[in-house]
Amino acid sequence: MADDSGLCVDALEGLPGVYSARFAGEEKNDAANNAKLLSELGGLKGKERVAHFTCCLVLAALFKESLWYRQNVTEKLHTLPSGDSGFGYDPLFLVPEYQKTFAELGMDIKNKISHRAKAIELLVEKWEQWTNSLGSCGGNRMKIVIVSDNHGQELTLRRIFDHFSGEKVTFVHTGDSEFPYKDELLSHCVRVTGN
Repeated sequence: MADDSGLCVDALEGLPGVYSARFAGEEKNDAANNAKLLSELGGLKGKERVAHFTCCLVLAALFKESLWYRQNVTEKLHTLPSGDSGFGYDPLFLVPEYQKTFAELGMDIKNKISHRAKAIELLVEKWEQWTNSLGSCGGNRMKIVIVSDNHGQELTLRRIFDHFSGEKVTFVHTGDSEFPYKDELLSHCVRVTGN
């Protein structure tokens, strides 16, 4: 299983997109990325500031059609960063129903409404049907490897670990940041690699 996410801004023809983590340069820096994004948007207002957080999540097995989901959360970008929770562009991503940015909402709420949370929810719904269709490769004999840049901030992957309930899992963290809940996930995993 692998997942990745990014921010796509309509007025910037989809940027930063796949360059979200390093929009301001090779050294990953959330504050610099946010500053560059605000600069690129200049004086744009209202609907001109529409952006989409997008998560693409795929589950693959040999000789089997992959199960994949792409989920978006679409909102407008705030004119100034606000809030200190989360990471990346969270201080700019304004959620109208709460009148707060992701960074002001906190991780508990974000993990229920985010693009990654929506993709994982769909995956969990289809997981059992998909693995049962694998035949003799499925069930207890399946080795699960999860590759993610989850940044150690969102606990939405925890839902997947809980769903596996005893399966042998290897988690490969490809994020740039430290992984603060690594010890907690060790109880779910054969091993955890990466930062």
